[in-house]
Amino acid sequence: IAFGGGGALDTVIPGLTGEHFAAQTVDALHAVLADFDPRRYAPQACRAQAERFSREQFRGKLLDYLADVVGDA
Repeated sequence: IAFGGGGALDTVIPGLTGEHFAAQTVDALHAVLADFDPRRYAPQACRAQAERFSREQFRGKLLDYLADVVGDA
């Protein structure tokens, strides 16, 4: 469960790995918590989504980007 803004928009997929709440208010958070059922989310999907943001993924993508930018310089 995360506020629907910033990095959470990339990491939390509503209905698959978690839920967003639209307003940063007690009422909005209460509403999403009241409806939350952890059995709706497959642990494998949550893990796969989290692994997209691992150190290894970050390092690999950064090195690929740098190789593209720097090239043979």
